[in-house]
Amino acid sequence: MAEALPKSVVLLYPTGGSNEDCFTVSLVSAISYDGAHNGYLADAMGINGLYVDSNRDLGCRRFMRYRLCHQCRNVINQGNVLTGRILHCNFCDIDVPEALTPDWLWWVDTDIGMMFDTLPKLLACADPVERPIVSALYFGRMNGPGLTPVWYGREEKEGRIENLTSFKSGLNRIGVCGMGCCLIHRSVFEKFGDKYAKTGFLYFGRDTAPWMAKAGVNNDITPFGEDNCFCYRCNELGIPIYGNADIRVNHLKKRYENFDTFMESFARDKTDEKGTAHWLRRQPRQTIMGSRLRTLDELSDSRFESGDEPGSSVGFGEIAASIRGK
Repeated sequence: MAEALPKSVVLLYPTGGSNEDCFTVSLVSAISYDGAHNGYLADAMGINGLYVDSNRDLGCRRFMRYRLCHQCRNVINQGNVLTGRILHCNFCDIDVPEALTPDWLWWVDTDIGMMFDTLPKLLACADPVERPIVSALYFGRMNGPGLTPVWYGREEKEGRIENLTSFKSGLNRIGVCGMGCCLIHRSVFEKFGDKYAKTGFLYFGRDTAPWMAKAGVNNDITPFGEDNCFCYRCNELGIPIYGNADIRVNHLKKRYENFDTFMESFARDKTDEKGTAHWLRRQPRQTIMGSRLRTLDELSDSRFESGDEPGSSVGFGEIAASIRGK
């Protein structure tokens, strides 16, 4: 039986020419680790465009045109539109080699700081059919002063995007995720086909959901971001979206936003009008991702809203957060 080929991943990052140091360090670390252990990464490239939606849409189009040499699996075309040029593999020194297409597109924003093994963790829980889109957990101030996960739910009836009220350890089925650290299988883009070609943006765009307000200035400003647009299109096409709360990355804004700062941004007293965020665990005084957790005794009177059955407990090292009153 032939040995299965390793998964191939193209890492793309939208950039205007300036990247945060945390991203640069993370990128070098991830590439070094992958080269020494897995060999998943086929390429890493910055995508330049006037707007972030243009960057992302251009990146996806290039990803779909990427070609790898079947023999050595190195890049023979970085998604360029060929005009009479002959594909050549410099490593094998052959013209027009049999070509492969990369399996996964990995978006990482240039204000993200991640661990060196983030990619293999994402690949371990992703699946081309059941989980073709998997996002790491990160936080931001998206709709007001409160710090929230850059994940959103989706109402069943109208498909409206809504803020999450809870999330738990491991995989969470969600409606929308940000693209700060997100792995997407190429089959997702294949399912898009040319359905949205007339919008000018084949994958990521500026079209809004029916209930959203029209853009304010020449369609350049819209409350419905390009990542929302992409995920809304995925929802319309029946493509599932997941987030994994066990894979966490830092988000550099005015400071590093992460699970620690998320927990600190909520009052501990559930009667506080500013809102609350509670989480549970079974093993006292354990540190998870550098966060100090409270014991079950300290949380005995906290309301647990994780989506699990009442009275269920959380496994060792696992978390469940309930978000209310933001």
